[in-house]
Amino acid sequence: MKVWSKMNLSMNVVKKRYGMAVFLGLCWMGGGLPAQSSGGFATIQPRYYEAESIPAKYTEVEMDELASGRMYVRASKNDRYSPLAMVDLPQEMGRVTIWARIRGCSQELKTNLNGKAVDLKWKHQVPAKWTWVNFGPYERDALGDSIRFVRAPGGAGGLDAVFLDTTNAIDPRAVEDLKLYEAR
Repeated sequence: MKVWSKMNLSMNVVKKRYGMAVFLGLCWMGGGLPAQSSGGFATIQPRYYEAESIPAKYTEVEMDELASGRMYVRASKNDRYSPLAMVDLPQEMGRVTIWARIRGCSQELKTNLNGKAVDLKWKHQVPAKWTWVNFGPYERDALGDSIRFVRAPGGAGGLDAVFLDTTNAIDPRAVEDLKLYEAR
């Protein structure tokens, strides 16, 4: 059997020809799901973060049995726009779909480019329970060195987790254990 890194097949071809079970088995043998870029397989794997591991300043970590890691971050002041978490992005990352598990407030995805703050996307949903929200796909050059999630004023919402999908094919709502992709 050929080693995964030597296979000259795209992720979709492997899944279509051999089925999902073979594909996942190859991923397991190779140490993880291969990330695909326009030129083939990239070196950056999808990454999962518990929000409490990447908190922004002026946030508080709260306990919650329904949160993925039984904790989440919330703003310490409810009367202003407040960053909840910040994720550093690897330079070699290609196209990425950004997901966040939110509850109770509108949130915005932001970055800095050329020294200026850039608003990427607002999600005005205010889910009553923890919900994965897709902030969209982005090319790496549209993102700065990091991204941050900012909460709108008011409400008692927060951020539970972040998932950076470098395959642009994974829906975290359908994955049982995203901790397989946990950033270390």
